Amino acid sequence: MIHAKEYLQEIKTKREQLERFRDRRAKLHLDVSFGGIDYSADRVQATPQNKLENAMVKLSERMAYLDRKIAELKVDIDDRLNSIESLDNKKYQEVLYKRYAEYKSFEEISVEMVYVYNYTCNLHGEALKELEKHLNFS
Repeated sequence: MIHAKEYLQEIKTKREQLERFRDRRAKLHLDVSFGGIDYSADRVQATPQNKLENAMVKLSERMAYLDRKIAELKVDIDDRLNSIESLDNKKYQEVLYKRYAEYKSFEEISVEMVYVYNYTCNLHGEALKELEKHLNFS
């Protein structure tokens, strides 16, 4: 069974995946735009099944795949962030957002929210419990 903490920790992993997919897509786009693919061995043929056409079809399929993965990751990340925002308690929202969207330590959160460290940790625990109830994880 997944818990709220693990659910929110995956935001970072999914953002890293998103950046990798974006980088791969950008590289493919640059390869095509600036001649990164060598077409010198291809000859223009009357048949539609030449190497250039096959390469372009594969490239188009790869770009479409990366676009789908990027869109899926964006939706997933947004869903997780929206789950934080769906909580009624603003303190819960703030501590969870700072921890899982901004990747801040409890010390940093304590300073920013002007709370003592122990209170921040307790608030975080309460916020996770509330989120689990809200998401029906418990």
